[in-house]
Amino acid sequence: MTTPTELPYIQPPDKADLPPMNELVCFLDKERGCGPDCMAFTVNTPGPEYNEPWGHCLYLSSLFRIGKHIVILAQQGESLIKIKQYAVADSVRAGNAPYVPPFQPPVTKKVDP
Repeated sequence: MTTPTELPYIQPPDKADLPPMNELVCFLDKERGCGPDCMAFTVNTPGPEYNEPWGHCLYLSSLFRIGKHIVILAQQGESLIKIKQYAVADSVRAGNAPYVPPFQPPVTKKVDP
């Protein structure tokens, strides 16, 4: 019977000598292959724009989605700033208008008989 110290050392998949068959390596570690043995590797990509090799990395695709949402939020903020600027400009224009007194109908003289 062999003792645990005599068993051959099994190299973990994240430190393999060769990258997987698609020859991609992880952007975090150049010695780690990008393939199904990685916990962040996913086959189900969320859309057609994720069909690039990086789209199978859950970490990178999540960062891409976060970036897209941040752009949408920034566009919303920009439109709100424009609306506020227009409202301020309208109030300034309304404050600079000349004063027009309210209309008062003409008063006729009473004729005594």
